[in-house]
Amino acid sequence: AASKEINANQDLLLQYSMTTNGTLIHKYLGFLVDNDFNLTVSLDGNKLNDSYRLYKVHGQESFDRVIENMDLIYNSFPQYFRDHINFISVLHDRNSVASTYEFIYSRYHKIPIVTELATKDVKSEKRNIINKMFKDKRNSENDYFTKSKQVIANSLFSSSDYNESKDYIKSYTLNHFMSNLSTLLHK
Repeated sequence: AASKEINANQDLLLQYSMTTNGTLIHKYLGFLVDNDFNLTVSLDGNKLNDSYRLYKVHGQESFDRVIENMDLIYNSFPQYFRDHINFISVLHDRNSVASTYEFIYSRYHKIPIVTELATKDVKSEKRNIINKMFKDKRNSENDYFTKSKQVIANSLFSSSDYNESKDYIKSYTLNHFMSNLSTLLHK
């Protein structure tokens, strides 16, 4: 492992980083692991979310191969996966911040970097296609956080902590209007 030898013999830290679509990782996995490559894998979420990613040669989706490769690393080299694998996703009309976060986090316990489609320097005859595919990251994030807050609030009001706090306040105060309890408990 060249980088390990250099790092062991000198006062500098040599690290390799690579962004990949993840389709050929299985062929070079030993080399990548032995040399502690930091990998950023392009994955837009679940199979539908990722369906724009096609093999150029035959036009088939690459999702199944990427997931097979990520699962191989996740299961065979868990420490390497934790320390050296990250994800980047492109936001478009087939995914959202929520669907991307939920898929990648639930499967790999990682939160991806989410970026918007690059619209600069698009050929004028292709601009309509990009405009149809484009999704604003800020709006998608706001939708995700708004829905997440609602889920948290709904689960809070059914929790035992909430009910015990509510009963305590009702028993020991004259004013027990409860609409702002979550704000009182979590500030």
